[in-house]
Amino acid sequence: LTWDGIAIHAGKNPGFPASHGCIRVPASFAKKLFAATEMGATVEVTDVSYSGDMPAPRSDAQMTIAANEAAIKIARKYHAAGGQPERYRIVTFAGAFHGRTLATLAAERDYVRPQVDNSLAFVIEGGRHPVVEQIAQPFIANDVYLSPYRQLLLITGPNMGGKSTYMRQTALIVLLAHCGCFVPATTVKIGQIDRIFTRIGASDDLAGGRSTFMVEMTETANILNNATAQSLVLLDEIGRGTSTFDGLSLAWACAKQLIEKNRSYTLFATHYFELTRLAEEFKQVANVHLDAAEHANGIVFLHSVEDGAANQSYGLQVAALAGIPKGVVASAKRKLTQLEKQNIEAGPQADMFVETELVKKLHQEKRVHA
Repeated sequence: LTWDGIAIHAGKNPGFPASHGCIRVPASFAKKLFAATEMGATVEVTDVSYSGDMPAPRSDAQMTIAANEAAIKIARKYHAAGGQPERYRIVTFAGAFHGRTLATLAAERDYVRPQVDNSLAFVIEGGRHPVVEQIAQPFIANDVYLSPYRQLLLITGPNMGGKSTYMRQTALIVLLAHCGCFVPATTVKIGQIDRIFTRIGASDDLAGGRSTFMVEMTETANILNNATAQSLVLLDEIGRGTSTFDGLSLAWACAKQLIEKNRSYTLFATHYFELTRLAEEFKQVANVHLDAAEHANGIVFLHSVEDGAANQSYGLQVAALAGIPKGVVASAKRKLTQLEKQNIEAGPQADMFVETELVKKLHQEKRVHA
């Protein structure tokens, strides 16, 4: 039997047609399935499997994607016929998804089938955050391209610009793809990702005697000690809870470790603009930024990811948006102007990451004494 181009088999012995993708359902549900085109019918599909002329799946993710693709065809057919998707469920061998299933979401929200293989590819075109896009309209879709030659993306831009959303939607798309689900994007091709590591947000553990900075460093240590070349790493603002030089130095050293030792695919968000020079030192690093524009003494967030580093953080503008008193913001602007003027008069800032002659001399003396 066929229904909307899908071969249906009811019973224990599949007997799949060689030229069709198939789903298998128990005999007791076959009649319900074919009655689904009637308004208000209820459908229950169980034990979905895939067969036919498609290459044999090579991973659980690929198998589940194939099964869900058949399920999504059913969901779309039923939805187009006037059915109510929330009244049925589709159960695949990967687990039960009750109520509004992933297949239903894919049909309604224009998700696409990801290509999951064993390559080193990591391509997301038109990626979207599955939750935020339902709240923030219009949602600006963005691309992510990673490879052994473009291993770490250094992300700069204003607060509220969308850096965290960009990073988290990337992780969610990877997770959904490896669960065998369709994903919110236009094109997705990714290889095998063994683990997703994140260091995002700020929290403390007072009962455990750990400050916010200690929690941040503990999470970072876990990443540096365990991430592999097949891992996806998300780092958001390393080094905020200590002095500027300490934090900047730690952020730089962590990025260097991820590039040279872990070799993980990494999204690294920072407000330390000095870090953007890593792209000059390592060919595997690329700078990207979230765009924004000043307008009428305010700021407009464009939420689009562009190549290159941002030119400023717009911290004072964001503070004004948050409701900081106008007098405080004005005072901060005067102080910022004063600091920038002092920096210009003092001459170019020395490169923090270039070894000075004094440091070289001290290292030489240390080696001689050793």
